[in-house]
Amino acid sequence: MRDRRRPVCNAHDALKTLREEGKDCFLQRLKKGVKDGDLPPEIDINILVSTLNTLFHGMSIQARDGVEQSELENVAASAMSLIPAKPSGNKRKA
Repeated sequence: MRDRRRPVCNAHDALKTLREEGKDCFLQRLKKGVKDGDLPPEIDINILVSTLNTLFHGMSIQARDGVEQSELENVAASAMSLIPAKPSGNKRKA
């Protein structure tokens, strides 16, 4: 009998690594947004990253299951409302 505590293959670990890389990509970009003055400094980046990453993965599952592109585009548009507006008075560096 096989030990169920040991993975059958490394697919689980590989997918987990890919998810973590995607989350890190969001994190690095939002940190840059705060540094560049595009996002308010008091924003909880970790919560926003987790929220966007979770939404992104949910959209991926829905797309795989055949949800219409227009619905996914509406979800993406709604997700944009989660990102705070650029603080007033901050001019982006050229």
